[in-house]
Amino acid sequence: MEIMAIVIVVFAVIIGLVIGYVSISVKMKSSQEAAELMLLNAEQEATNLRGQAEREADLLLNEAKSESKSLKKEALLEAKEEARKYREEVDAEFKSERQELKQIESRLTERATSLDRKDDNLTNKEKHLNKKNKVFLIEQKTLMHVKSN
Repeated sequence: MEIMAIVIVVFAVIIGLVIGYVSISVKMKSSQEAAELMLLNAEQEATNLRGQAEREADLLLNEAKSESKSLKKEALLEAKEEARKYREEVDAEFKSERQELKQIESRLTERATSLDRKDDNLTNKEKHLNKKNKVFLIEQKTLMHVKSN
């Protein structure tokens, strides 16, 4: 009976070891599957986060490009407006200078006309004086001729 009891105890210990081994194996397999599932989920989440980060980066890049275009257009419009104002100032200045030159030209034309009239008058006076001088010289010669006779 003692042998029987020892055999039963050894058999019970072996069964206990087998049950323990099986339960530990099942638990390890379950833990490994849970770890693999957790790793797979983490990889999936990382992929999703990367995709989301790339979409956000693209969105930010597109917004930056759009804002850059907008700022470029705004700067171009400001430059055109400034050029238009400058052109208007220059045109006004040229117009003023043209008007002043026309006034000067008009005064010079009037002065030239006046000088031409004065020249004509002086020429006529000179001709008249030359005629008078000729007449005077003739009369003087005649008088001298008469006195000498």
